[in-house]
Amino acid sequence: MQTESADLFIERLQTTLSKIRLSDLVAVDLSATDQEGVIALDKIQTQEHGKGHAKCAMRVLTSIADDLEYEIKLFPRPLDEETDKDRLVNWYKRWGFVSVDNGEAMVRKAQWGSSR
Repeated sequence: MQTESADLFIERLQTTLSKIRLSDLVAVDLSATDQEGVIALDKIQTQEHGKGHAKCAMRVLTSIADDLEYEIKLFPRPLDEETDKDRLVNWYKRWGFVSVDNGEAMVRKAQWGSSR
């Protein structure tokens, strides 16, 4: 059962990324949604592609979401011309996201027990 608000979720993520020294390497922007238990992933962007920083940040994000039983929703949009949308969608799928709304959005439900 959820015990923390979306604001506390976001604060916990930022604190964790800072503790493991990822906050300067990866920008992760989250926002509350109008649905309880759903957080929006607005952006995950790294300073250097291919270094594993986004992967590490996503691991932290999904772990916190699982722990707090939050669903994550996003709209897969490349942030630069170098990023291929299909490749981005496939990257999110590897993290458990599935396409919804005719492929316009993706969601990842909490994975019960995966972070425990």
